[in-house]
Amino acid sequence: MSRPPPPPSFEAVLLHRSMTQRAVEDRFWSFDRALPPATTALIVLCLAPMALLYAIERPWESGGLGGVLGYSPSTQALRGMGGRVTALVAQGQTWRLVSGIFLHGGLLHLLLNVLGVFGLGRLAEAIWGPGRTILLFTLGGLGGAVASQLAGVPRSVGASGAIFGLMGALWAFGLLQRASLPHTLGVVLRRGVGGAILLNFALGITLWIIVDNFAHLGGLIVGIVIAPFLQSRTLPWERPNPTLGLLAGLTGGLIIAWGLIGALSR
Repeated sequence: MSRPPPPPSFEAVLLHRSMTQRAVEDRFWSFDRALPPATTALIVLCLAPMALLYAIERPWESGGLGGVLGYSPSTQALRGMGGRVTALVAQGQTWRLVSGIFLHGGLLHLLLNVLGVFGLGRLAEAIWGPGRTILLFTLGGLGGAVASQLAGVPRSVGASGAIFGLMGALWAFGLLQRASLPHTLGVVLRRGVGGAILLNFALGITLWIIVDNFAHLGGLIVGIVIAPFLQSRTLPWERPNPTLGLLAGLTGGLIIAWGLIGALSR
């Protein structure tokens, strides 16, 4: 009867972990892009409606430069462009749950969310690829909108639910793959993203009158739940199926198209 092999030594375990972390780091940076395609497309989708609202309402005509910088779209304009309104969604205009993700209540609101999409989207796209990033963003935004709807928030716009979806998935990935991630990336995902989640919830509680905390919570839960099922192209032992990645991107794109077509058909 043969004896079982001896357990690996402590030094061997450390060497294996170090080699794994180096491989993850190399793969992560090989996929990192200054302008990743999915993230760039999502930013354009956030910018385009605001540009159209500027063209429609022309805030510079009445307020000059101050009107441009301090511009906040009217409630009627946001509603007409597809903002989420609880009463209208309840009447069957469910596409507003998606179209409202790409609308924003002002220039500052837009710029903060665009910065969030850019920073978090780059991380997500390097880890999971463009297709899965689009699906994650879309489902996070949809989850946030549904949470707001169920909570009875009268109206809401903005990509913050989708951003919290990205944050939830990245934070969960950092925790689940703690032993496999290089130190710098692990710190960014666990402490950096985790700290951003806590800070945003703290600000949301402080500014509860203007911040939709239900959307944040809904998006966060969706991201955390989805993260373990996403195939990562950063982990060397995982080989994400490109067909599944394409299907994920198409699914997210179809959901977005459903919302935008609903808004444009009004």
